[in-house]
Amino acid sequence: MGATYYAEGQYVTPHEYAWCQANPTQCNMYNNVSYRQYSVTNTASPFSFSAVGATVRQKSALSAWTGATIVELKPVAGTDGVAFVAYKVTNPSAGVWHYEYAVYNQNLDRAIQLFSVAVGGGASVSNVGFHAPVQHPGWANDGTFNSLGYSNAVWAQSQAGGAMTWNSETFAQNQNANAIRWGTLYNFRFDSNRPPTTANATIGFFKTGSPMVVQIQGPSAANVSVSGRVTTAGGRGVTNATVTIETAGGAVIGTGIATRNGYYVINNIPAGATYTIRVSAKRFTFAPVTMPVSDNVANANFVAN
Repeated sequence: MGATYYAEGQYVTPHEYAWCQANPTQCNMYNNVSYRQYSVTNTASPFSFSAVGATVRQKSALSAWTGATIVELKPVAGTDGVAFVAYKVTNPSAGVWHYEYAVYNQNLDRAIQLFSVAVGGGASVSNVGFHAPVQHPGWANDGTFNSLGYSNAVWAQSQAGGAMTWNSETFAQNQNANAIRWGTLYNFRFDSNRPPTTANATIGFFKTGSPMVVQIQGPSAANVSVSGRVTTAGGRGVTNATVTIETAGGAVIGTGIATRNGYYVINNIPAGATYTIRVSAKRFTFAPVTMPVSDNVANANFVAN
């Protein structure tokens, strides 16, 4: 058996030590995992395992997820460990998109307690799922609080405030909560009726540290319609009044022209944002209205000053 060396907090082989000497910036706390693929045969015990290919060094098995995008998470680069958020979006059937996420804690002692995905306004979410590895039962002096072992409680899930959120108990509630600890990976998933767009995921920590936001993909906002009527103070429709919808930055994203009776409709407005609606007409003036639009609006009415 060959000699071993100690480099950057790890025991390594002579080959690894030489590599670390040649690549000092890469030989650190972030490369302490490797993986190797195995083929498993038989559907019941005894199983047969055979290696497929060589060991992939200094990368986690998350790297083997075909078609996934992996985002690195370093709360305090250089002095703390690293975690990863991976995601993959598929379109299994017409009008259905499947969102799959994996959160892997490689070596963050602070652990992860919350995972939240932004969901566009008007998007529906269904088939929500969660998976975590089974924790060992407690035993005397096992390092857990009162030697009770870590919890296996399924994370709570909720959709509110424009996000789909999962969370375990907090550290204050239960020091043995089912948080994503060092060397573990948890899965989160759902289906939606909306295609993917760039979105934010929020990562909340179990022991210490403020939440972090990483960029992923999530369901896009649905397109909705805004309609109503433009009238005089006496209730008569204002023909050919121009109605525009503007973003918070002042960009016009939709225009409608009032009919003879003053009715208008503007389609294809992205839900989930706050807009300003303005009306202009030759003989009348109207006060603009600012409102959140999360679904179809049918009563955006305007009365002349």
